[in-house]
Amino acid sequence: KTGTGKEMVAKSIHNLSPRSKKRLVICDCAAIPETLFESELFGYVRGAFTGADKTKKGLFEEAHGGTLFLDEIGNLPFIMQSKLLRVLEERVFRRLGSTENIHSDIRLISATSGDLKTGINNGTFREELYHRLNTVEINLPTLKDRKEDIPLLIRHFLKRYTKKFNKPIQGMSRRAQQILLNHNWPGNVRELENVIEYSVAICSKIFIDIEDLPKYLQKCTVSKNITGHSEPGNLITLEELKRAHIKKVMKATNNNVQESARILGTSRYTLYRNLKNIKLSA
Repeated sequence: KTGTGKEMVAKSIHNLSPRSKKRLVICDCAAIPETLFESELFGYVRGAFTGADKTKKGLFEEAHGGTLFLDEIGNLPFIMQSKLLRVLEERVFRRLGSTENIHSDIRLISATSGDLKTGINNGTFREELYHRLNTVEINLPTLKDRKEDIPLLIRHFLKRYTKKFNKPIQGMSRRAQQILLNHNWPGNVRELENVIEYSVAICSKIFIDIEDLPKYLQKCTVSKNITGHSEPGNLITLEELKRAHIKKVMKATNNNVQESARILGTSRYTLYRNLKNIKLSA
């Protein structure tokens, strides 16, 4: 599955290994155009193709002595699979346009959100490469199937984003954490990380509480309050709720429109229009 934390595991393996003093190089195979794979992985020399004005190292050279993480390796083109297999077996490669062999000393970690065995059966993934890569296999379940990891992940992401936003936040309230524990997390670890980043950005206290969580996670609590003992006079309109939330995010980002738009999940143009409607300047 996507978003289960494969990159986090790769980083942990690298950081706990004898190669930790060298680089961890991350490559998302799903984001590289098919025609650029060879030059990205192995580099190229000046004049190798039109526009190659200078020699460039590939990811294998950048990761020398360290770790290369190939995410979504199922997206690797079939012809590149044979070249990767040869590098893993012979431990040498050549830059594009060169005849010089370069020694390769890396640890390779690969990951996929798909089923490589299905790729083998339908002829899109080389069986020899699969067996060469599959020395040690780690299966990462979806987050809803390992909810015992959620408190640890919350602490990890809180540490990361309190540092990023320079916030004195010390933790999360029990009731807010309980909402996160009850959620099914269709977006897995990536969704949880986004939730923590959002909450840290808008929180103005030392502990994140329910009102600091994204609205879709507050729905169950809001629903209980409305159907339970809330008085009609205490309820506010959606428009009032929207205005208050925009003001809160703008304050948390020191009126940074681009950052606020990203947190709110909208465009800068739409945010500017909303700011104009609520007469709040950026």
